[in-house]
Amino acid sequence: MPSPISLEGLQVLAAIAERGSFSAAAEHLYRVPSAITYNVKKLEQDLGVKLFVKQGRRAVLTAAGEVLLTQGRQLLAEAERIAELTRQADSGWESSLRIGIDTVVNPAKLFDVIKVFYQVNPTIKITIYEEVLSGGVDALLHQRLDLMIGASQMKAEQKTLSFAPFATVNWVFAVHPEHVLTDINRVLNKADIAAYRSVVVRDSAIDQAPQTSRVYSDNLQFSVASMQQKIAAQVAGLGVGFLPQSLIEEYLHQGKLVSLPVEGISQQDELYLAWRKNASGKALAWFIEALKNPHS
Repeated sequence: MPSPISLEGLQVLAAIAERGSFSAAAEHLYRVPSAITYNVKKLEQDLGVKLFVKQGRRAVLTAAGEVLLTQGRQLLAEAERIAELTRQADSGWESSLRIGIDTVVNPAKLFDVIKVFYQVNPTIKITIYEEVLSGGVDALLHQRLDLMIGASQMKAEQKTLSFAPFATVNWVFAVHPEHVLTDINRVLNKADIAAYRSVVVRDSAIDQAPQTSRVYSDNLQFSVASMQQKIAAQVAGLGVGFLPQSLIEEYLHQGKLVSLPVEGISQQDELYLAWRKNASGKALAWFIEALKNPHS
């Protein structure tokens, strides 16, 4: 008996859930809205369940819809993996490569490597994603990325991933030059920092609990989506926080930010390349080697 669940139906389900409406999903999938409606109604009819309910203008998943979406994403990822393996079997080169780069890493080095790669194989589609904190490892584990640049220290449970040293990031506690913390004539501590609003970059993880780093107040926070937004917010005086020294040298030199000494807080992190151990393909191998040995 044919399965009532098709990959097409799962793609439609995911698009509606991610974009909040049938019309937005239709635009994303380059289809007319009536085709999206038909797909959903057929899926609901074949399964005998209700998948969406209306809340204002938004289409919201029911409990049954949530289950189908969670399990369906795994099927979609596996289908894409099988398709990619089939393409690789012909040439050994992937047709596309998804690379994540942590928001603390300057992308200039990666772009230099990509420029060289295009001289080797200009036909492969490369897509870059910005990730934050545990978001990169999360994306690797759930097959949304093929390679992560700037992953934090590996955890024991991530035994399905391979890691290689990439870079060291030095953190500086930085504030607007008129912030009241600049009036304290001593080394700061965690309690001093916790008394003022921190600018926090949101963890980009989807399938695991979000994390924070060097944040000491749960209530006084201003949340942004990237390190560049965090830098701009602190330059504007909207809050305080640690920033990668390599990304704010110009602002420190111009006096738009001031670095202050802090005790008892690690101000250096090791960053890694990360990829799935079972991954193969000449493009992935090429990038790993090039980023591990930038002068090769």
